[in-house]
Amino acid sequence: NPEVVAAMTAAVGSLLGSLSNPAMGVETIVQASSEKLGNLCFQLMMTGYMFRNAEYVLALKSLMNIGGEGSSATTLEDYRAAFQRIDTDG
Repeated sequence: NPEVVAAMTAAVGSLLGSLSNPAMGVETIVQASSEKLGNLCFQLMMTGYMFRNAEYVLALKSLMNIGGEGSSATTLEDYRAAFQRIDTDG
């Protein structure tokens, strides 16, 4: 999903900062302790999980025809009606 990729790019960029900018010919060498590097890796991993979950929710909403494009105000009734449409058992 392009929306999720754009949000992920912005989030990772803000976590890492603009450490290097190859377009400007700037390269930065960063030195960090193993603890700080481990914390950064953990933050990046959690950010990845969060964005993967967002991508899953958007795909599920699309498949179930819940809400409009870019609609974030989905109610419980919208979900209930969508599940009633696909419920084949009852």
